[in-house]
Amino acid sequence: MSLKLRSTLTLAFALTISACGGGGSSGPADTTTTSTQATTTTTTTATTDTTTTTTVATGTTTTTTTSSTLLNTNYLYLVDDTISFNDGFLNTPYTLAQFQSVPGITVKWPLFDIAALSFTLADGGGFNIPAGQTLSAAASFVDVAAGSQGVVKLYVNGVTITQQSGSIVLTVPAAAVAWAYGVATDGSGAAITNLSSTISNATGTFSTVGNVSSQIVLGSALNSAIGTTSMSGTYKVTLVVTSLPLRKADQTPLSTYTISVPKSLADTSNVTSITGMGLEGYITLVPR
Repeated sequence: MSLKLRSTLTLAFALTISACGGGGSSGPADTTTTSTQATTTTTTTATTDTTTTTTVATGTTTTTTTSSTLLNTNYLYLVDDTISFNDGFLNTPYTLAQFQSVPGITVKWPLFDIAALSFTLADGGGFNIPAGQTLSAAASFVDVAAGSQGVVKLYVNGVTITQQSGSIVLTVPAAAVAWAYGVATDGSGAAITNLSSTISNATGTFSTVGNVSSQIVLGSALNSAIGTTSMSGTYKVTLVVTSLPLRKADQTPLSTYTISVPKSLADTSNVTSITGMGLEGYITLVPR
């Protein structure tokens, strides 16, 4: 990021000596000397969002130094800090505060395949995606009931992201890798599922103009990963995405989380970890 600085240096030096003769011969001539010290002023200016100015004065010499930081506008923010869950028929909005406290988002289970999360993103003013950018995303669902071992985790790597006028486009190429891991509440039925072919060639377009809602369809992928058996209870949810500078409505960056998804039932050290900005909250499953 370049900092455009304009620096000007002004140096003024004046010295005046005047001598005046007396009106008689009774004594030596009176002499008056007036001296003005050198005055140096240094000024530094910049186009900034924050400015700190320090002034130091010595005699009649004043030095002013201004240090600044340019405003970072390369980000997307969540408009009104609100997300919505659409179960396929009814769209219900939730604030982040509601999502982040129990019971969170109420979800009827099993899901309809078209169930989706919707949200509105806005450009901070200078959002930019480098050419060839890819991203990874992950989600974790952990049953919070005492003694429960229920958990579902899934991730996808290698999603391409491109920027168009007023939007970003995510594409899952055939080479992308996606896996899911799940365990029942009693610790049984641990399973790992390859979702790569399920989501291959999927695309999604997300508006960044601040007044158009975007959505992520979750139903089909979750039904494939978990199945449609009866489930209920409250789950702690963590959502993570890499390579996107995401902020809240007040411009505070989203927190950073790490989700580790097992790749082997026999080797617990064989995991894929995704670290990125995201959200953490709760969903409560109720029978449909």
